[in-house]
Amino acid sequence: MTDKLQVGIVGLGLLGISAGLALHRYQERVTVVGHDPSPEASSAAKRLGAGHRTEWNLISAVMNADRVILAQPVDELYNTLKAIGGELKAGCVVVDMAEVKGPVMAWAAELLPKEVHLIGGHPILMVENPSVDAASADLFEKKLFCLTPDAGCEASAVRLAADLVEAMGATPFFL
Repeated sequence: MTDKLQVGIVGLGLLGISAGLALHRYQERVTVVGHDPSPEASSAAKRLGAGHRTEWNLISAVMNADRVILAQPVDELYNTLKAIGGELKAGCVVVDMAEVKGPVMAWAAELLPKEVHLIGGHPILMVENPSVDAASADLFEKKLFCLTPDAGCEASAVRLAADLVEAMGATPFFL
């Protein structure tokens, strides 16, 4: 028997909860652990069944993760990367969903160890209702999900990020 893949999702708004719902379809093979500092967001994730559990503590949500999805506004990502950088296990692949990539990639180079790989990402979605009530397992279904790996990123890490995006139902589009 193989160990389950663990995915940590930081940020439990529309995108984070939808990612959790999509990945929860593979619950026999994937454990989804969510985190959001907002008790309301964590409650919404639990109520909607967006994962196996939520953690109030950010480090507890990601320290055993094989993959981490950062579904937060760009202005929160520096502090998140700073907090989790030393806690992620070697080989972990981190995918962010911020709308801008330049600063996020620079922060990752500064704050993440070389054994952890950040692949910039952003789903191309037309969302009429951005509330968590609009979250669904098929939000990403057949949508393009832009991935922007750093030029020096290992090919295996890029493939793992693409696999994660495909598991959420999206189509990887490399920039």
